[in-house]
Amino acid sequence: MKFLVLTLLVLSLIPVINSSMVPAHPPAELPSHLRGDPSSSFYLLPRYYESFWCTVYTGQNVTGTLNSTNPVVLFVMNSSQYQAFTQSGSFNSLFMAYGNNISFNVGPLPGGEYYVVVENNGSLNANGFLSYSAVPLVPFTVHSYLPAPVGIADYGVKNTSKGLQGYIVKFNEVVGEFTVNSISAYNSTPPSGISPYSATLQLNVVLQVNTVHGGYQYWLQDVLLFFTNNDTACVEDNVWNFTSYPSILSNSTLTGQGHVYPYREGNYIEYYYAYGISAFRYSTPFKGQLVMRTNVVPQGIEVMFGFYNGTMNWYDNVTIHESGVTSAYMLVDGFNTTGRGVRYDAELVFGGGGSGEITNFNSMNSTLSLMYVVNGVNETPQELYGYGADTAEAADNLKTTLVNGVPTVTLGQENFYEPLYPVGSPFGHFSFAVLRAEQGAPVVVNVSVQVFNGVGPYTYRFYLDGTLVKAITGGSTLNTQLNLGVLTVGSHNLTVIVEDGLGQTVSSSTNFVVGVGPVITISSQTILDYGQPLRVTIQVNGGTPPYTVLLHVNGSTYTVTGDEVTLNLTPGTYLIYATVTDSQGVSSTSGKEIVVVNPDPTIQLRFPSTLDVGEGGNVTYTVSGGTPPYVVTLYLNGTRVGNFIRFNSPGVYVLSATVKDSLNFTISKSIVVTVNPDPTISVTALSRLDQGQANLINVSVEGGTPPYKFSYSIPGVLTSTTSNPNFTVNASPPPGNYTFNVTVKDSTGFVTSKLITFQVNPDPSLQVEYNSSITEVNIPVLLFANISGGTPPYSLSWSTLGTSLGGSQTLLFHEPPGNYTVTLTLKDAVGFVVNRTVNILVYPRLEANISVQEGNSLVGGYAVLSALTRGGVSPYSYTWLLNGEKVGDQSSLNLSLSPGKYNVTLVVRDSFGVVSTSQVNVNVGYGYVVYLVPAIAIVVIGVAIGLRRRGT
Repeated sequence: MKFLVLTLLVLSLIPVINSSMVPAHPPAELPSHLRGDPSSSFYLLPRYYESFWCTVYTGQNVTGTLNSTNPVVLFVMNSSQYQAFTQSGSFNSLFMAYGNNISFNVGPLPGGEYYVVVENNGSLNANGFLSYSAVPLVPFTVHSYLPAPVGIADYGVKNTSKGLQGYIVKFNEVVGEFTVNSISAYNSTPPSGISPYSATLQLNVVLQVNTVHGGYQYWLQDVLLFFTNNDTACVEDNVWNFTSYPSILSNSTLTGQGHVYPYREGNYIEYYYAYGISAFRYSTPFKGQLVMRTNVVPQGIEVMFGFYNGTMNWYDNVTIHESGVTSAYMLVDGFNTTGRGVRYDAELVFGGGGSGEITNFNSMNSTLSLMYVVNGVNETPQELYGYGADTAEAADNLKTTLVNGVPTVTLGQENFYEPLYPVGSPFGHFSFAVLRAEQGAPVVVNVSVQVFNGVGPYTYRFYLDGTLVKAITGGSTLNTQLNLGVLTVGSHNLTVIVEDGLGQTVSSSTNFVVGVGPVITISSQTILDYGQPLRVTIQVNGGTPPYTVLLHVNGSTYTVTGDEVTLNLTPGTYLIYATVTDSQGVSSTSGKEIVVVNPDPTIQLRFPSTLDVGEGGNVTYTVSGGTPPYVVTLYLNGTRVGNFIRFNSPGVYVLSATVKDSLNFTISKSIVVTVNPDPTISVTALSRLDQGQANLINVSVEGGTPPYKFSYSIPGVLTSTTSNPNFTVNASPPPGNYTFNVTVKDSTGFVTSKLITFQVNPDPSLQVEYNSSITEVNIPVLLFANISGGTPPYSLSWSTLGTSLGGSQTLLFHEPPGNYTVTLTLKDAVGFVVNRTVNILVYPRLEANISVQEGNSLVGGYAVLSALTRGGVSPYSYTWLLNGEKVGDQSSLNLSLSPGKYNVTLVVRDSFGVVSTSQVNVNVGYGYVVYLVPAIAIVVIGVAIGLRRRGT
């Protein structure tokens, strides 16, 4: 059989720094070069195999995956099995699988050399790819000798007596505490931009970010940079992308106080984030903490970098912008490496000043410690090593040792082959205290255990007389109280066996005796009111007198000398019990009594303080304190009443409640109830008014229980509300008949209403009617007032030329004649005034005269008589009478008269029927002159009244 053995070596490459590239920013604190799991691609002909060698430390597993184009067989063998396989073709193995895709995890295994063998037992060629490793990862392969970063580091691996044991810690905060007692460094050939006197103390951890898109890793560095030649220092941070090599970052994917910078390493350019604060002076001993904290935020992940030196300074908040983050935490993982191939560890280590510098320390004395915050609880690392793995900066001459259990860094040569805390076989300190071991009572034992060494968690198993009675899993310290129940009188054994996480055990036991001891009992009241004394009766039986009896009341202890104790207690709840110790030192405890001391009872009485007549309600109350049950009695003005009270008369009443509790303590509570009469509404307003006149409607309320709520309305005019108990409504509606309705509701809900009506009249209208606008002196004119609208009764007055004519409707004008203006004034009941005027033309009185023109004749004479008129109102009518006989009706009369005596009368009537007469006597003789004797008379023979309307 042809075969080929390949041995894969994992090399640690030291970064090569381009000294020509000196960034003007905080120096890059470099990560170490990547170290991936061993892997190989190979080609197998039929009947050929490949083998891969792996060194395994005790406790490790060999784990890996194989992918092949055709089915193959995979074996995991120890050295002897592999030797037999190569020499005789034996197929004995620790693990065997057949297929195209094989995953394997074999162990834990004893230390030694192991082989992964892949054989093509088919007829087709096979192309394969194998990746494998031994887990947990071995810290001892990180460095073999100095230079190295020296301090403390947690790799997630314990070095136990049963071999390596891996563990995982997820945390959101890490604290690296330090005390630098002395430090001095010098490197004659530092990298460009690095001080020859510089050195760093670096807190470095890996941040694991899980998203819906996959996982990412970032290296977080909180760095204290020393300039040892002048005792100054500054603090800076770095962030690197450990998801792959080289580190890829940008100023858009990571933001904070600082910036993303490039760094050339060989043929690659890596990108890292950096920020630093100003330098400050320090003096030794220099104490402080480097702190980093992570949180998931909406933008991604927030990383807070802090430095504590008396005060906390969160000097930089960095946001890593990732979408779809499901979780993020700092991680120590002893089983895996990052995408870059470096360890998931936590380091607090000293090294050079930056850019991968390796420096020499002239002096060094510092103490270091690490602490994680896991779900709000502080945890210390389970295992620490004295050197780091992920940090490139290193020291030539430092070592970490334990001084009084504290990791201390001094000058020297680091031991790279054992942890600071090797896990030894556990041992413990045990303490047993038997609290009670008496007949008839449960046996109570306090047990305290402190376990040293071993690996947690620890399981504590308790055996009573060889029987398991209880098991507890916890940390290295246990304090517990065991109730072993009632045991028989005699000797008993209690054994504790502690088993650590590796199956290692340590044990201890105690013997105790259950004897016949004293028994103590107590009795007392369990409920009482404040002020009542508590009497506790105590009885002790058994045991060996004399006794020491103590009474315990809520932590206070009283020495009892008799069989009764009287206590005066304030309100509260008390746990009371007694203990007795007899002369032989045997003790027992009585049963526990819960005593409640109630405060004096109080009552809260609830009933409306103000009501209207006819209203009432249920009296409610709440009683507190005192000792129930209670008896509550109600009184109204001293008379016992029931819970429902109705008031039928107004007045002031005293409502009282008396409470008596079951211990006969009595108290009373009173309230005053005012009963108001039903509310009444008063409304005053004008019942009649003219258009445009304001009706001031005044509303007030009496009685009832304020506050009030009014609603009022004039239909078609207004609707409104108010709470004012006295208010005025100004209403000026158009003419018409109106109703004002007002309703009031008081605070008790009583409602009453009132309604009034009023009339709004139109403005009064006045017209004057008269029989004539023309008259004569002493001829009356009749005038009449025609009134509509306004508000009766009315008053009328007539006047002319400033002279009041009173209320007369018949006017008679005396001399002189002329034009007269007559004014009629109307005033209605609300004072509205209207004036109307009439113009009257008054003529002079009618006068008639006769004019005679005489003549002679042979026989007698003749005469021509003419009527002469003045005054009156034309047209005129004429009547001529000769000796009483009518002889003419014109304005003139021709008479031919024979001798004799004649009487001629002229009657003139004007258009008003006013008559004026005139007479003449005529004597006619033969050949004598005629003598005329005139006589005039005016006679009013009638007035024709024809009325017509006129007004101005």
